[in-house]
Amino acid sequence: MSGRSHLKNKILLRSVRDDILLAQDGAGSEYHFSRPHNTHKVPILRLVKPDGNQIHYQYDQDNIPTLIKAVNREGKLFGQLEFKKEHVQPHQVILEASSSHGATASYTLSKVRSEKKSKWILRKASSSEAPSETYQYDADYKKIIWTRIHPRWPQPCQI
Repeated sequence: MSGRSHLKNKILLRSVRDDILLAQDGAGSEYHFSRPHNTHKVPILRLVKPDGNQIHYQYDQDNIPTLIKAVNREGKLFGQLEFKKEHVQPHQVILEASSSHGATASYTLSKVRSEKKSKWILRKASSSEAPSETYQYDADYKKIIWTRIHPRWPQPCQI
């Protein structure tokens, strides 16, 4: 087992003043989480790498990401991802992601019940730089049982 993943090299601290949980791993990376309120879901707010580079996360009221940005130790932006949420049906959401480098992606999420709890699962992923994929889950929605890749081949033309 490596020093990075060994449990004795993990530290969890809690800041009482500003409701922040701080975790550190064996590599020296720091993970900043917001303290959970009425939920077991704890969104990560910031990841600080040992070299000073950071990744910042912002979420909406449903804990779905709205912005992820990477900055260096001086605060200069490396790149960012913006997410826009569109409600298609009561239990289906499409997240449209766009990067600061021009790449785009679309994620279709469905809310399902598993073990008497609601959770979001990924149904389809599309990207401007890769083929689309559709996912099928087992009956309990615990694992993906198959993935269908939709090729982007041009439609055959008639001569």
